[in-house]
Amino acid sequence: MKKQAVLLLLSCTLVCILVLSGCSSNAPTHFSIQDILSKAKTIESMKYNKITTMMNSPVNRTMTIWEKPPFMKINASMGEIYRVFIKRPDGFYIEAPDTHIFKRLNMSSFPEDSLVNQSAMLLSDITYSIFGNQTIDGVATTILQYSNTTSGGSTITKVWIWNDKGIPIQTLVTVRMGDKTFITTMVMKNFDFSDIPDSEFSVV
Repeated sequence: MKKQAVLLLLSCTLVCILVLSGCSSNAPTHFSIQDILSKAKTIESMKYNKITTMMNSPVNRTMTIWEKPPFMKINASMGEIYRVFIKRPDGFYIEAPDTHIFKRLNMSSFPEDSLVNQSAMLLSDITYSIFGNQTIDGVATTILQYSNTTSGGSTITKVWIWNDKGIPIQTLVTVRMGDKTFITTMVMKNFDFSDIPDSEFSVV
């Protein structure tokens, strides 16, 4: 009887240990935000749509974007305005709408920053706070928030980071200047991570 009691006690102890430890090796693994953002480095190419909504603007800006570092291509439209931009190692280009010939731009920066680079900046250059978690259209995200204050006003940026890919899928920017507030929302969706041929970035 004493032996049975000891075995029962050991069995109960083992059950408690298993429950507290997750009970199986299939328990979910929790990653740090640094681990999540680092996943962006593994993306070799991607295509997606970006929709920008600006407060008090009746027209949204829509883009189809191709990223394959160091290349990037943007098909941008806003109302009846349509433009194509291409970023290459040798410079930035824009397509002339009338001739469809690409001309080199004399610019120091490209009109859009890549999502991969945005994640890299969050890893190394920006101080942020973790605002929580949210699932958007079935995609689990971690919400980050950071701010910048100048003599002219303040900017608060909230970013929803895709946990599985480490890139932003939504950004909310609130700019306050005196008694005025401007809000811009950017949504990235319809991702395709298939390989993109280099010919997609041709300017000839």
